[in-house]
Amino acid sequence: MSSNENSKPSNSNSNASQKRIKVTNPVVELDGDEMTRIIWAWIKEMLIFPYVDVECKYFDLGLENRDATDDQVTVDAAHAIQQYNVGIKCA
Repeated sequence: MSSNENSKPSNSNSNASQKRIKVTNPVVELDGDEMTRIIWAWIKEMLIFPYVDVECKYFDLGLENRDATDDQVTVDAAHAIQQYNVGIKCA
């Protein structure tokens, strides 16, 4: 994790008091490798979660986990996208 990952936007205190948008259905979250993982974590922390209340169904599609699961994680992620009708991956 980078040292910038824990930084907060200058208006974070005002955002905390605002009501977040509630998403009723879960979203399938597909995590990748290297910098995309860091960028995606920042996007969620700074741009999504302060404003949107959403449940994420997380799948680690990094190379190490795909190898460790013999790509089963990829199949499971695809089935989850079919089930919940939406998936997000930072690429």
